[in-house]
Amino acid sequence: MQFIDSGTGIVIYVYGSNSGENRQWHLFPPRDSVIKINESFSDGTPYQLYNRIVRDESNPYVLFCNASVWLGRGIAQAAEEIIQELEDLYPNWGFCGNFGERCDGRKRYTFVRMSGTNPVNSLCPKPVLTVEDNVLLLNIRNLRSHRVYLPDVKSTAGFGLVLSCEALKKELLPVVDSRLISGYFPQEERSLKHLDEDKELKRYLRDHFINHLIPTVYGQLLLSDEIDYSYLLLEKKVHTQRDLVSLFDEALSLSRRKIKPSVQIVCRTQLNRLYLLDRAVASFAAAHIEAKGLIDLSLCIVTDQSGDVLNNVCTNYRNVYPFLPIEGLFCRLSESRFSRVELLLSAIAQSKSHYLWFIDDDDFILPAAIPMICRSLSLDRDVIAVGNSVGYEETWEKAGNQQPCQETALRKLVDSKRTIIYQADGIFRAFSGENLTPICSVLFPARVLKKRVDKIRAEGDYLEDYFILLLALTSERIEVETIEEEICGISYRGKENTIREVDRSRWNFSYATFFQELFMQKGYTSPILWQLWDKAKEKPST
Repeated sequence: MQFIDSGTGIVIYVYGSNSGENRQWHLFPPRDSVIKINESFSDGTPYQLYNRIVRDESNPYVLFCNASVWLGRGIAQAAEEIIQELEDLYPNWGFCGNFGERCDGRKRYTFVRMSGTNPVNSLCPKPVLTVEDNVLLLNIRNLRSHRVYLPDVKSTAGFGLVLSCEALKKELLPVVDSRLISGYFPQEERSLKHLDEDKELKRYLRDHFINHLIPTVYGQLLLSDEIDYSYLLLEKKVHTQRDLVSLFDEALSLSRRKIKPSVQIVCRTQLNRLYLLDRAVASFAAAHIEAKGLIDLSLCIVTDQSGDVLNNVCTNYRNVYPFLPIEGLFCRLSESRFSRVELLLSAIAQSKSHYLWFIDDDDFILPAAIPMICRSLSLDRDVIAVGNSVGYEETWEKAGNQQPCQETALRKLVDSKRTIIYQADGIFRAFSGENLTPICSVLFPARVLKKRVDKIRAEGDYLEDYFILLLALTSERIEVETIEEEICGISYRGKENTIREVDRSRWNFSYATFFQELFMQKGYTSPILWQLWDKAKEKPST
């Protein structure tokens, strides 16, 4: 893709005023001589200046910056790399910033704002619901062709918010990327208070969207005190209210028409408790429906017990759920590895998907988990997605005359109670030497696991899920995306669960075996990862 038209280059437009500093761009020449500077300190509001740029600018891409932002040398090279990636990943991207809010309103993609704060926390472009407008890379061609022009809202603090909303209404994605790194030195720090006190901005949001909580980079903006339905009485309805999060999903789905992240659910089973497997597969089928085209979801049922019975079971589930892609993987018993480990490694070796999601037959996907997962997966970089999971203390009917591996389960759930919640951010405590993240809570990038398990022995038994997690976390340039939603349920059935075995000898031996192999892998296990956790436990000095 040709980024720069010969002789034109990329234009930087600067808006706002920072009277305390004389920017003197000529004293800080960019490394890229193709950049042109167009300073517009007092020429209208950001809304008006943006509209003029989209309408009149001849360059296909523009950097639109707040006067409080300082860009480093090499910014044009960074912009070129970002543009080339975005054109492939999100062809309907509208603009890219360096500070954005996820659509859950709980986690931000923050890069650099104030000097010495907020280290980079993402290595790849991320679609977001709303952006901060301190520095924006505008895709002029998409913005103009989709007619993304802004209303003249008499506000400065909400410019990025309004731009995000208007772009999503026209099916363009706001995105963020760490390579648009900048120093941000404002005369007055903006906050949620600035947005909350802006009545005109809140009126715009209320008139156009049904949401009463709007995720912004400064926090959740509450609109419930601004309810007013008088516009419904107008002879001609001026606005159609939309759901902002649904608009985001539609734009994200549009960007994935060419290629979607593929997720294969790997369900290990010994084919001896089909009453549990029935529930698990039903939850997978429901998840496939909830994906709504954002990801390609498939199921692999893996066992080492009986190939013939596995085929019968898969055929039965295909008949019940014809829309869910289902395959069976039969693994012969291994002489060198334990069954629970061999099943995992065989599924990894034969996977063809972008992501692997290991959910055993006694676990299940929780409702409403899939939309949040779909928004978090990435195609271009290696991202581990992890959510919350819930343990349920369950009682099932006692087994009657049911034969092993019969196709129709007979036992029914009698009682189920929530007992424990495993938080997504517990994944970082893996470097404390503790296993606090159930494997069903994690979606692994398949290519990372393939690379790591290619030459391992994996001779332990229990804690195989912890071993797989540590292999992924110690991979090169890996990233973790936490999803603060309950995505999986875990069935506890008294002493039936191996986790509750009183004799811990097999657990302890496996722990030592897996760690020994992990630390023997040169080039992967960086001591600083374990040291960081150790320092994080210490109380701050006073």
